[in-house]
Amino acid sequence: MDQRLIDLEQWAKNQLQVTQLCITPLVADASFRRYFRLHTEQQSLIAMDAPPTQEPIANFIAVAQRLQQQQLRVPTILAQNVEQGFLLLSDFGNTLLLSALNDQNADCLYRRAMDDLLLMQQPLTTFDTTLPRFDASFILTELNNFKEWMVLRYLEDPLTAVEHQELEKSFQWLLQQALQQPEVFVHRDYHSRNLMVVDDQQLGILDFQDAVRGPITYDLVSLLRDCYIQWPLHQVEQWVAYFYQKLSQQSAVGFSLTEFMAWFDLMGVQRHLKASFIFARKWLRDQDPRYLGDIPRTLHYIQQVVGHYSELAAFAEILQEKIIPAFEGVTTP
Repeated sequence: MDQRLIDLEQWAKNQLQVTQLCITPLVADASFRRYFRLHTEQQSLIAMDAPPTQEPIANFIAVAQRLQQQQLRVPTILAQNVEQGFLLLSDFGNTLLLSALNDQNADCLYRRAMDDLLLMQQPLTTFDTTLPRFDASFILTELNNFKEWMVLRYLEDPLTAVEHQELEKSFQWLLQQALQQPEVFVHRDYHSRNLMVVDDQQLGILDFQDAVRGPITYDLVSLLRDCYIQWPLHQVEQWVAYFYQKLSQQSAVGFSLTEFMAWFDLMGVQRHLKASFIFARKWLRDQDPRYLGDIPRTLHYIQQVVGHYSELAAFAEILQEKIIPAFEGVTTP
């Protein structure tokens, strides 16, 4: 018996003052949250079920208000129960950016997503000063989680003692590069499965509750080097140049496009190390295999970058010889 679903249904009926409610589960994300579409005779809504001990919703509520104040399109919170971890939200429909993208509309839709990202980042608000910082401790935790869940657990530690030392050196260098970047509001999961194309072709933004203050390229690389869809390198570089140009028009920047592109590359390595360990952990800890097929693409992004930086040469060799071969032929069951 799914007691939380029973409680959610009864709470929703009380909020909507109805006796009949049709509930349809939606595809879950890589967290403990669940989403359901609720149908009444008059409307369609989304219900979020977030177990309070694992996914507290106070951050979702606060960040939603922050983004709405900047004229960004996020779900309207229609009812909330913080203690139980229940929300009723407006419904953006079924069209994920991921499913809407094609060669003809990608440039238009990505520029729209980047324009929204620029709006999200500018400027840092008073609220943003209360957000957790994506600082050295935060970054090292994520890098060490890659070592724990991917290298030690999933791959059962194929590295030599020297290779472990080289891995640590690479992590430290990536950390220093990330800390050089200007600090902005960071969504942390700004990609094609968390953006919706709504009826007027505007983009609705989802899954923003884990926002932090952090490096300026983090969300951009999440969007353009997406774990779920890949675009040609020259196209990605054109989009990064577009973002940099728009950023420069908004305010004076103290860095060149070349420097910004390097930050983008190296932030992507950190981001994709994080994504790959999360995908592996979903299988090892939660027996959820849905993301295994996304690991090869995610590792490919890392491989695409590390060979261009001499400081990551040892890591590039480890990746090529010890990590990538373990995922050859891996697909989502």
